[in-house]
Amino acid sequence: MSIAFAAGKDVSGTRVGLGLVLVAISLFACLAARILTYELRADEQLYISPAALLEDAGLYTDFFYNHVPLSAFYYRLAYIVLGGDHLVLSARLATIVAWGITAAAVWTASLAISRSQRMALFCYVALVANVYLLTVPGMTATNNFLQVSPAYAGLSLFTLAVLDQRGRAWKAFLSGVALSVAVGVKISAAYLIPPLALAALFLPRDLGARDRLWSVTLPMALGGLIGALPLFVYLISFPDVFLAHVVGYHVGPHVAWWEIMRHTEPSLAFDLGGKLLLAFEIWFQSTNLLILAAIFMLAGLAFAGPGRIGAGLLGPCIAVAVATVFTAVLCFLPTPAFPQYFILPLPGMLMLPALLWRALPAERRLLAEPLLLALLVLVVLLALPRLVEPVAKLALGAPTTPERVEAAAEQIRAAMERAGADGPVATLSPLYPLEADLPVYPALATGPFAYRVVPVAAPDILKYYVTVGPDQVAALLDRDPPAAILTGFDPELERPFVDWAEANGYKPDPTVSFTDRYGEAKLWLPAPGP
Repeated sequence: MSIAFAAGKDVSGTRVGLGLVLVAISLFACLAARILTYELRADEQLYISPAALLEDAGLYTDFFYNHVPLSAFYYRLAYIVLGGDHLVLSARLATIVAWGITAAAVWTASLAISRSQRMALFCYVALVANVYLLTVPGMTATNNFLQVSPAYAGLSLFTLAVLDQRGRAWKAFLSGVALSVAVGVKISAAYLIPPLALAALFLPRDLGARDRLWSVTLPMALGGLIGALPLFVYLISFPDVFLAHVVGYHVGPHVAWWEIMRHTEPSLAFDLGGKLLLAFEIWFQSTNLLILAAIFMLAGLAFAGPGRIGAGLLGPCIAVAVATVFTAVLCFLPTPAFPQYFILPLPGMLMLPALLWRALPAERRLLAEPLLLALLVLVVLLALPRLVEPVAKLALGAPTTPERVEAAAEQIRAAMERAGADGPVATLSPLYPLEADLPVYPALATGPFAYRVVPVAAPDILKYYVTVGPDQVAALLDRDPPAAILTGFDPELERPFVDWAEANGYKPDPTVSFTDRYGEAKLWLPAPGP
């Protein structure tokens, strides 16, 4: 690592140290291995399933989906690229691609802003080796990490538009597009828009109000409108259904259900005290604490003594800092709060070191370089156990998570073929039959998330969801008997399926035997006829 730092030159030079390139590639390869081996999570039943379902069904109107649409379309695109096969593999590969785009954006923007390969390397490593992101928020095929790339792009393009007059209007326009795309991936990304919209009215400070309006404010607003077109389509086409899924679910039945089940999830936070503790554990520990240490160190050097930061950089620094703090405060709004809800300040945290580095005089950079190197080494050391473990597993021949899901799907398909069972599979874990190219019930197509809230949801919101509740399972299966029933992952929620199977002569197939982190699968098939 020290070789890379010594060999790399700032933008005034042209040579990139070989060590720097090897570090970047090695870290990303380890990251990809971790994504491919990370255990399947329940949320992925919701996020990945639409990739197959969208072939002949509509989002929201034909099956339940409680988020804005762009993540579903992204995973659908990845599924199509792989030929409409390998459902989980396509989603995990799409997650790796999202990481690659984000890492490239962080490297490119950090280099353009800081004009230093050293700082670009620090920001890149702080992303790719971020311990917080090496857990559920960054490793699974959901919308949690997908929002980071457009959010960071929007923030960095705005910053570059303020710093450099070349192509300023285009950068501002693309910033608006990127921010709206981030909102189309996850609605909470809208937290970034108010502070940046306000900053666009005042930055850059050396422009007159009229020039600023035409070169920054209006292009950014126009880009935002264009980037938001997919959301407008849904809002105009069926506003009640769209809002009931995206907003109504999260402020109503979702909260009510977790009020009852809070004892089952240790990382859940309902009150302000719990949210503060959760935020502290995420932002002020491990990698993110080291990023904050770099920010405060560089800020101290930039603002202290004579030759302090100039007005041209002060405005962008304040804008990015305010946007970061603003998003951090708004992260406390959702109830209940999960660790993945605190991801949005990261784009600003990754950008501030680059901005502050640019503001440092050369002699202060010499003071900062050893400390920056030390922080960089600590970031890598903290992440090494999580990054090396999956590589070791794969080297020893362990299957990837997509391979395990595909093997399980093959077991289900083979058992049903032997039994001559043809028709939909009733399950709250639809990824397994969908991976096997088997039909599922539309009311259960994206997992347990709508099903489980039916007992606590108001009728005026349930009418917008394609779902059934536990008390309605028997009626659904009586009306359209399943070819098979897959259980074993949540005994309490699955009880109505097991009861119906036992009452109707279905028997577990002993040839189907696979497990995931939630339990051991049991495939119920109709008893053979006389």
